[in-house]
Amino acid sequence: MSSQCDSKDKKDNENQCEQQNLQLLKLTAETDPILHSPIEEMRLEDIRSPETKQIVANMIYSIRAKQLERANAPFTKAAGMAANQWGINKRIFLFCPKGNDGEAKVVFNPTYKPISPNQVSTDPTKTKSEDQFTNLYREACFSVPQAYGIVERYTNIAISYVDINGVQHTDEQLSGWKARVWQHETDHLDGVLYSNRQSGIKYGPNCTEFHRFQTKSEFDESYPK
Repeated sequence: MSSQCDSKDKKDNENQCEQQNLQLLKLTAETDPILHSPIEEMRLEDIRSPETKQIVANMIYSIRAKQLERANAPFTKAAGMAANQWGINKRIFLFCPKGNDGEAKVVFNPTYKPISPNQVSTDPTKTKSEDQFTNLYREACFSVPQAYGIVERYTNIAISYVDINGVQHTDEQLSGWKARVWQHETDHLDGVLYSNRQSGIKYGPNCTEFHRFQTKSEFDESYPK
């Protein structure tokens, strides 16, 4: 569906999207209450409803780089996006740690819990850093424009969620970057921005540094490459 709406021909692109009733979603402001309140779990009938299918289609369409640019988003590259970042009161996020122009996995009712390194399934690709309980890495966010932080996150997590087909998954494991993205997006649905984590350990590991800039050019010049 979304790949058809990434056609190189702008006119064909617009016609295809009109036929599919796809809507370009706009990001909500950082101060919007929907970003600061937990989103309730969805019932299975809601997950399977035509309304939710349309919302998901709009989300997948809107997370593509070309559409983010059209929507004047602060970035065009995304590793994930939560529904409430678009002002949608649904416990859904898109998970695309390999990039938003590839697969965007649809996740309903996500949760996570930390696991210690010795609980992680044997994986020959596991890096040395994944033997730590937490790690530090910089994060930026579409909902906190012109800013970045150094955020402590759990390195290994067990996740539970419902997939696009309404199937429940429990205790799957993620490590490293994928685990970080999952925590960031789940936090959105719990009403927590990464910048809020400076307030203490109530929500888990902290944001140890936070840097905000007045203009996008200042941010682009200062963000660590």
